[in-house]
Amino acid sequence: MIGAVLPLSTIQNNSPLHNIHAGLCLVLTGIGICETVTQTFKFYVGRLRPNFYDMCGFDKLTLSCTRGPEWEMEARMSFPSGHSSLSFCGMTALALFLVGRLGLWKNAASTCRGKTMVAFASSPLLISFWCATSRLVDNWHHPSDIIAGSILGMASSLISY
Repeated sequence: MIGAVLPLSTIQNNSPLHNIHAGLCLVLTGIGICETVTQTFKFYVGRLRPNFYDMCGFDKLTLSCTRGPEWEMEARMSFPSGHSSLSFCGMTALALFLVGRLGLWKNAASTCRGKTMVAFASSPLLISFWCATSRLVDNWHHPSDIIAGSILGMASSLISY
């Protein structure tokens, strides 16, 4: 959408407008890929959450959920973790954008300043790691759900980059 309104060929290579255009295209494409794949897998796999019985109000006498079909459906959407995939998608896109804009692809990691800049550029991934582990601690996902969501988010950002 942004590319149709503001074609990349009319913008200078390192102008602020080019950076905004490239960053928005990166994030929106990555989120689109990530959410499409995540939601497709959630509906297809239907893995139970660790707190499934509490979420659906499971009754031991009737062996059925008592809170309604919408709660049962939500309790069956554990794989992959949507929070992990979306946070890793956004923060990986930010890290890649910073690495590209700071010019760190060109052997910058060999100097002390370069290593510092690489650490700075990859620091947004710590926020994603915190988000992903909070889903495990809150008992909403299994570890494999979080790992799959994290890999999916990073892959969708790499594809869109």
